[in-house]
Amino acid sequence: MVSGELDRLAASVGRHAERAMVLDAIEAGSADFTPLRIGGPLLFGRLWERTGIREVIDHLLEARGFEFAVERAVLVATLRRLFVSGSDRDCVSWMGDYDIPGSADLALHHFYRAMAWLGEELPDDEQADATPFAPRTVKDVIEEKLFDRRRDLFTDLSLVFMDTTSLSFYGEGGETLGARGHSKDYRPDLKQMIVALVIDTGGRPICTEMMPGNTADVAVLVPIIDRLRARFGIGRVCVVAIAA
Repeated sequence: MVSGELDRLAASVGRHAERAMVLDAIEAGSADFTPLRIGGPLLFGRLWERTGIREVIDHLLEARGFEFAVERAVLVATLRRLFVSGSDRDCVSWMGDYDIPGSADLALHHFYRAMAWLGEELPDDEQADATPFAPRTVKDVIEEKLFDRRRDLFTDLSLVFMDTTSLSFYGEGGETLGARGHSKDYRPDLKQMIVALVIDTGGRPICTEMMPGNTADVAVLVPIIDRLRARFGIGRVCVVAIAA
C-alpha cells in the first residue's frame, strides 16, 4: 500500500474515532462534554465582520483602557437580541449554549459597561446637531463610520424607509426621553421612549433615533430628516407618508 493511501486511511480512522467519542460522551451524559450551538453565531458573526462593525468598534477603542473584549460583549448582546427578547441580564447564561469566539470570559458587568460605552456622551465640540432630548453618543459615531465605509460616488439616500416603535422601561432614568404615550408593546402603565429605525433601499440599516415616549409618529419625520441631512450629508429629500 502506498504512503498516500495509508495517510487517507489513518485520517478516516481518526474521524471515525472522534465521532465515536462524541457519541459515547452524549450517551453517557458526561459532564466534560457540553454540546454548543454554532449556526446562528457563525452566520451573523460573518455578517458582523463583513459590514465592518468589528473594525469600527476596535478602532474607537484603541485609546481606551478596557480590560475586557468590549466588541465581543456588544456582539453577544446583539446576537441575543436577534434570537430572543428580554434584558441583557441574561446574556451570560444565554451565551453558554453557543460557541461565540472570544466571549468565554465575559461576565454580567462587562455587558453593562459595554452598553454604557455605546451610550457615552461625546465631547461638547462633537455635539453639533444633537437633539434637546438625546445628546450625540458613541453609538452615533459607529453608525456614521459604518455609513462612510460604504459611501461612494453613487451612494444616495434620497429615499429611505423608517419605522418607529415604543420601548417601555422600569425604574428611574430617562428623564429627557421617558414619558407616557401610545404604547406599541401594550404597557401604558410604564414610561417609554420612541425608537425610529432608518434603512436604505437595499435594506441596510443606517441609524436609529430616539424621541420622548409621548411623541406622535407624524412629529418624528421632520426632525429625523434634519438629522439625516446633518449626519450623512444628504441633499434633496422627498418624503412619502402613508396613513394607516
